[in-house]
Amino acid sequence: ISIKTIPAADITGPTVSCAGESVELVASGGSVVWKDDNSTFNPRTVNPTATTTYYGIITGTNGCSVEKSWTVKVADKPTLNIVGETTICYGNSTTLTVSGANTYEWSHGLGAGSTVTVNPTVTTKYTVTGTDANGCAVSKDVEVIVNPIPAATITPDKTSVCDGEQI
Repeated sequence: ISIKTIPAADITGPTVSCAGESVELVASGGSVVWKDDNSTFNPRTVNPTATTTYYGIITGTNGCSVEKSWTVKVADKPTLNIVGETTICYGNSTTLTVSGANTYEWSHGLGAGSTVTVNPTVTTKYTVTGTDANGCAVSKDVEVIVNPIPAATITPDKTSVCDGEQI
């Protein structure tokens, strides 16, 4: 009687998926049949909408099989909130502050951080990408409208006056 060993098999992949995104699961140690859909894809791309445990039957080269599982939690993406004056006059600046995530990266070379000061000379759209503790990222735009300085002229009501009169 020969005793065959159970394969040293495993399933690996991310343990957290951001809402609406797919993740890739990899079975090792033999060929796999995924129990939920009987597919044999390896690696396998899954799109969980809620926390899901995936089961695979992994068969080694000696014909022995073992069942393994991998759970993927689905995390919501952060919701960003941007505050600050979004309409300014030409020559002025405004400070924009974002909240709702852990880290932030701004467009236009403004760098990282939750607060930036901008001084656009024309109406400009800025984009900030916020990433939360799960690594889930979302981007949000804010447009800063730049109003031109009004063209002012002074016109006298008279073109000539007598000594002592006002214009």
